[in-house]
Amino acid sequence: MATLHISLWDFYDYTPIEIDYALKSYFEIVEEQNKISWEQTRLQIYYDYLLTPSKKRKVTYNTFKKDYLRFGFDNEVYNNETIIDDDAFSVIQDYFNKIKGTQK
Repeated sequence: MATLHISLWDFYDYTPIEIDYALKSYFEIVEEQNKISWEQTRLQIYYDYLLTPSKKRKVTYNTFKKDYLRFGFDNEVYNNETIIDDDAFSVIQDYFNKIKGTQK
């Protein structure tokens, strides 16, 4: 009730489906605000990176986002790297087990 900023009496008048839609909308708005805030932070870090004196070649913002400072919500854009196949997951597990065995 406090999350949706409605009174108790209005809450009792709503159906569960209406409350569900209101909560989904609220959390989508909060999620979008968080994404915007993190994107602003990343942009500020990128400009700090550009202002750092260096002889190395500077990268574009899209490359910086993809290679240097990637967030969890970027997976929506770069969805090709998600593991869908169980075989791919088992190959990765075998690789890490092999590395763990050589470090003894």
